[in-house]
Amino acid sequence: MFYFEQLLQTALDGIDGQGISAAAVQIGSVILIISLLFAAYEAYTNGGDVRALGLAGIKYLILGLVFLNYQEAFRAVNGMFSAVADFMYNLSGVGDLYKNWLNAVANYVQTEGWSALFSLVPGQAGASGLLSVLLILIGFVVFPIVYTLFSLFYSVYGSVLYVTGPLVLALLPSRSFSQL
Repeated sequence: MFYFEQLLQTALDGIDGQGISAAAVQIGSVILIISLLFAAYEAYTNGGDVRALGLAGIKYLILGLVFLNYQEAFRAVNGMFSAVADFMYNLSGVGDLYKNWLNAVANYVQTEGWSALFSLVPGQAGASGLLSVLLILIGFVVFPIVYTLFSLFYSVYGSVLYVTGPLVLALLPSRSFSQL
């Protein structure tokens, strides 16, 4: 499991621990009932459209079942996508690139020291060698910062999606509200 996946799971556990997701599901359930009633009203105003009423009822039933186990359903869908991503990433045999990168940098610095960095660049004499070493050093600084920011944004996006998901899903039975 990658660091950003662990961070998201920690955030989801904290949200569940505070009861926020349960409250969002309850609010979503109320919105779902109102949305179903509005869908019935829409079907009535369209001349008694039984097909639209039946589709709204089926959507309501499916979303009601999803809301019963929303936490598990969200984690299962997220886990499914994470498993596919892990499988594709592990096809190369590299594993977690960030952990491997940290281990490689630590081993290199312990055995060779920072001064040996200049020997990494072939044709190190001149401006091209200095530019190559400068870009490698910038990569040493930028990569961990970008990975940390990605992990933070991934967790924030997943948390917002987790909490607001029932509110958005509850609008699906109605043809008017589902466009929102």
